Amino acid sequence: MRPLAALSIFICLLLSGCDEERKPVPVLSIRVLADGTYTLNREPMKVEKLREEIQRVADENRRAIGSTTRVYVRVATQQGASQANKSMVINTCVAAGINSIEQSSVDE
Repeated sequence: MRPLAALSIFICLLLSGCDEERKPVPVLSIRVLADGTYTLNREPMKVEKLREEIQRVADENRRAIGSTTRVYVRVATQQGASQANKSMVINTCVAAGINSIEQSSVDE
């Protein structure tokens, strides 16, 4: 009978975490443009504001264990855009703890 009681307690503990509301994973869509500017989720912005927003979203979605975040980033580079600007975006994401980064190019 004791194993059954222990199993019941274990199941109750397991199910107690199922009611928690889990936020969806935020997706940041960043475009590096040829004129040296950026867009974040279609909103144009300068480099300083972009860095602040990446850090803010990363801080709001930090995992309880470890230093990584629950954020997914898509970086699209317009033809003619600086590779240094693209590298800056990726480095900013990594420094903020974001490790889910997808890269692509944009033809316009």
